[in-house]
Amino acid sequence: MHGAVDPVVLRPPLGANAADWASSMADWDLLLSDSPLSGSCPLALQEEALMLWSDYQAISAWLHASGSPLGVEDLVRVLEAVRGRLAVDPLPAGHDVLLDAVDVTPNYVPSELGADLRGLFVEHLGLVGYRRLVDRLPAGVVTATSSWTGAGEIAVEAEIQMRSTPNEPDHEPRGDDRFLRELLFAWVAPKELFELLAEYPCSLMGHLAVGVRAIWQGGMGEDPRELSFRLGPRLGSSIDAMNYSREPRRAKACLRTMAMIAGGRQADVPGHRERAGAGGNNRVITDNTGRTLHRSYLAQSSPNAHRLFWWDGPEPEFINVGGHDAAPMI
Repeated sequence: MHGAVDPVVLRPPLGANAADWASSMADWDLLLSDSPLSGSCPLALQEEALMLWSDYQAISAWLHASGSPLGVEDLVRVLEAVRGRLAVDPLPAGHDVLLDAVDVTPNYVPSELGADLRGLFVEHLGLVGYRRLVDRLPAGVVTATSSWTGAGEIAVEAEIQMRSTPNEPDHEPRGDDRFLRELLFAWVAPKELFELLAEYPCSLMGHLAVGVRAIWQGGMGEDPRELSFRLGPRLGSSIDAMNYSREPRRAKACLRTMAMIAGGRQADVPGHRERAGAGGNNRVITDNTGRTLHRSYLAQSSPNAHRLFWWDGPEPEFINVGGHDAAPMI
């Protein structure tokens, strides 16, 4: 899935809450670095936004007047982390397209940008819409409400003059194939993307930290600040071995169980402490720091429920998953 980043989001947030802006940008950095989301923004628009950050005195005075403990360097550090994740071309490798008459609804009207720069971003959104046409994955815009004349999804329309793919040379589309009509999400806050990601659990199997948060915050509506957990070194390979990336029901059950445990709701997860043997009186397995090993079931009232093994403590550590007769990888 792909998101264009509105250059308005990259500009100094004068008049806004600096801490909220930095927190939001840190979340976008997380999503762009460790989730199925990739991002893009034309280089000219990135550079235009970056120039505004050179007015160190004005930004510093605003931070001081607002009582923010953050400095200009703190904000630039978060900004540059996001910029470092952005491509300038949103098209998939091997694809090229020539579009004409690109239009978006509602209109893109940020007062901070001149007509030429607004037009450049609209052209970019045409390419994002074309990517959506090609890969059929969700696509959207990381943006601000003030950039648009209306709320909701963004409709992109254009005429496809020429296109090429890895399997086809340049050619002119015929008939209805000449017209691009796609809808893009408008993501004003990271929470909106976490909600979307929660609907695609299989795509999160390679991004487990974000996956746990997506289910907890986006799927369950809980506060992400309540999460505390670690991922063991063998967790990913055990999930791959169980083929969860192709089984949505099991993938979601795994992430939901991890989220419940990481959010402090272990009592609501069926399972038991792991013992050194099958007997009920065998010793409970602990490590040299006093943590107890647990075996949780990834389905309710199912004798063949898959298992999740984890160490308890203030920061639960997830070890591995497995089938009915699986053993902990310790």
